[in-house]
Amino acid sequence: MFLKTVLRIIRSLLFVDRCVVCHDEGSVLHTDCVAHFAVTPPHRLSWIHSVWHYQDPAVKDLIYILKKKADTDILETCLQNISSPFSSDYHIVIPIPASPDRMRQYGFNQAYLLAKQFVVHNPAYQLCDALMHTDTPSTKQALVSDRSQRLQNKKGCFTIKESYAALLSDKHIIVIDDVSTTGATLIEARRALAHAAPASIQAWTLGH
Repeated sequence: MFLKTVLRIIRSLLFVDRCVVCHDEGSVLHTDCVAHFAVTPPHRLSWIHSVWHYQDPAVKDLIYILKKKADTDILETCLQNISSPFSSDYHIVIPIPASPDRMRQYGFNQAYLLAKQFVVHNPAYQLCDALMHTDTPSTKQALVSDRSQRLQNKKGCFTIKESYAALLSDKHIIVIDDVSTTGATLIEARRALAHAAPASIQAWTLGH
């Protein structure tokens, strides 16, 4: 962990941040550049709501950076002009949990940081870290290209933390992740959360 920290510091000294949209120095994302991201078409799963089109190279670059860098300033720039697509009913916001491998490698969960910032901009909502990974072994999603394989790979990978089960009953739930490609991760999260009998389950991502 110490070596990784040292390497991150060295990298920050050697490489200057450039905006993923305009490529000017100083920041990964300038506030004025957010409007240039391509808006996403509706997700094929109506309960998944996304903001930007993941096929936009700038969006893809941004999400790659968010996966590697725990920077709340970037998230703040992303979210400050984005309104929640959900009704004003009381909601519980649940981030997709990071895999143990990811936590060992990077030491943070980008979905949790995104969900936390989402709640900052929607203070009526409650952040609830209710999901956890099961011990079910799976192949890394990045190595699986076929959607049916991804769905099978994710099957049974999440469960509800026992202490949160009662809290979720009859509540409106928003599951948060940085990106949805096949929808496999969100489908499995929704399947796990359904066992708590919530009033509804929807999902929100930056891109798809």
